[in-house]
Amino acid sequence: MNSERAKSEFKVPEHEEPAAEQLRQVQEKAAFESAKVFEKPKLRDFVENARKVHEQIIDTVNLDKVTFCGFDGQAKDQATAMIKAFKSFVEENRNTITGLSIFYDQPLAAAWNYFQNDIIH
Repeated sequence: MNSERAKSEFKVPEHEEPAAEQLRQVQEKAAFESAKVFEKPKLRDFVENARKVHEQIIDTVNLDKVTFCGFDGQAKDQATAMIKAFKSFVEENRNTITGLSIFYDQPLAAAWNYFQNDIIH
């Protein structure tokens, strides 16, 4: 591509190749023209901010070590206990939590319709 530009700019005959200095001048000019777009402060700021937002720092000094790989036998028991605790909390506080009292004080179908129509949508 630079060869074609050099031929055109320096009027080099079709059957000849441009000189190395002509190619260098064309390449330098193309680089200068390409860099002009970055003369706009807003674009430079945008590019710099995008770089900062998406920059990732890879820590090669403090490497993590895998200490365990596999199924945790206690995970199911902990999840079950957490669900039971939350269920107990909801049942104990159903009269003090407005959303729960609205839900529990209505017939199931009406409560479900309220939940779908007014809360989800």
